[in-house]
Amino acid sequence: MQKKLDYEPSSFCLYPNPKAVRNAEEAKGAQENMIISSFDSTLNVFREQKLIWSAKLHTTPIATFVADFGDPLRRGMIVTLNDTGSLNVSYLGTDPATESAVVPESKEINYDDVDEEHRRLLGIIRASQSDTRIEPREKIIMRTQVPKRLDEPGPLHELDGGFEHMLENAVRQEDGLLRLTAKLFLSYTGNGSVNNVTVTLNLPTSVMTKTTTIHLPTLKGGSATPTILDITFYANAAVLPTEAGVGVTAMFFSKNGEPRTAQAEIRLPMFFFCRLMPPTKEPTFKFKLDTNKQPIMLAGLFEDMMNVLTEEEVADVQASGTANYVLTFR
Repeated sequence: MQKKLDYEPSSFCLYPNPKAVRNAEEAKGAQENMIISSFDSTLNVFREQKLIWSAKLHTTPIATFVADFGDPLRRGMIVTLNDTGSLNVSYLGTDPATESAVVPESKEINYDDVDEEHRRLLGIIRASQSDTRIEPREKIIMRTQVPKRLDEPGPLHELDGGFEHMLENAVRQEDGLLRLTAKLFLSYTGNGSVNNVTVTLNLPTSVMTKTTTIHLPTLKGGSATPTILDITFYANAAVLPTEAGVGVTAMFFSKNGEPRTAQAEIRLPMFFFCRLMPPTKEPTFKFKLDTNKQPIMLAGLFEDMMNVLTEEEVADVQASGTANYVLTFR
């Protein structure tokens, strides 16, 4: 017998046709069936060239054998060995029913109940497939407020007491520390209050602060005044700024013990990272924008950068008369 297979076999086994033999003596010379297993864990039983049964295994057999086991004797058990050394004994088909089926008593169908059950199940299915997430009623709302000017230069000694590592890289301003204090407002929408709220800050590498974790023992809810946190940031002179967003996450547990989080972002202004200076003929980087429309006045576009300058610095920037079209940052 020849048969071309469209898969790579993993094991092969011949065994006597159980319908043609009744004992071991009759098995000699009787018609044989063939079991071919594949690497996709499929077991195929052939009688001559006809596929008579196919079954899926949990593992890929590398050796297959058909044997009889047990007392009383159970014939035609399939023994398989996989590549990890696991031995399995299986059989084809299912156990016949030992009890006759009982026909239930027929009763009149209540179509109103059927329709109600159908609508209820449809509602459950649609709710589970909806992309709209139901927000909890009890949650923390955060709001940020960033000033339009830098703080007054901070004294160097304010980083004493464990923050000396920040003093080494902190940007200086007028013999003090360049700093910016933003406000974070936290409100709880539930009744009563929530305890043990943890606020964490995810800082860019170019921004420093004294602590990145703030613990609030209690946060009052309802119509109570929001809790205000003052967060002071310092610029890191050792790192070139690549982003200006500070991620804020508030974590707490609801009254039912469910973990909840709220997120916000503090966008630090550009004047926190750089300052305007008089135009130079040899800048390190130069950006030139060509447009077929009336150009925007740069002094107005970067008004916040102009507002943080002193009168003398504004005069130096505008001295060349090109402040509306050329600006230099450092």
